[in-house]
Amino acid sequence: MKSKHKHLPAYIVDEFKELDKVTKPLFKKMRGYALLSFIAIPISFINILSLFLAGKTEPIYIFPLLFFSIVGAFGLALQREVKFLYKEIQATSVQFIKERIRKTEVMHEHKRKNYMELIVKEPFSSINLFAEFLEEERRLKTDK
Repeated sequence: MKSKHKHLPAYIVDEFKELDKVTKPLFKKMRGYALLSFIAIPISFINILSLFLAGKTEPIYIFPLLFFSIVGAFGLALQREVKFLYKEIQATSVQFIKERIRKTEVMHEHKRKNYMELIVKEPFSSINLFAEFLEEERRLKTDK
């Protein structure tokens, strides 16, 4: 974790670690599903294609065809689940960040609402906005 955040101050890295604790189980699940789908889809595609190109029309080849079709469908379902988990990770991250912004006591209410609105409008830049919020919060704490 330190190598990714060498240029960030320690207080921001600590907050990112807290965010990581919340999203880590979902990331692990997503990586596992992505790996399985990455393996299942090409294997089924290659084997189904080889069965069709070989021109095997005997009834005995229906079972491998069905098996590899099921494996491919399973891989595609896992890929869809990966997309769903990615959206869930994004939503969980945004929820964590919004809750953290809501908890702060040093910043004025209108500034907090402004940050929360920006995070809702631009969820893909929520990490940058969160870091900006933490920097401003730190500055306000030291100014007092």
